[in-house]
Amino acid sequence: MLSYIAAIGLVFLGIMLKYSSQDSYSPLRKYWIFFTIGGLLSILYNLFQLL
Repeated sequence: MLSYIAAIGLVFLGIMLKYSSQDSYSPLRKYWIFFTIGGLLSILYNLFQLL
């Protein structure tokens, strides 16, 4: 259950970085796609393990 929450958190962080207008997130803004893809792959891996 915790792995799903962490994966959803990564996807949310990636989307937040993409559309954030805060300057404190600017160094991480270029990595938004990696957070999003990493979270989605983690969700897919966890769902695959259920099969």
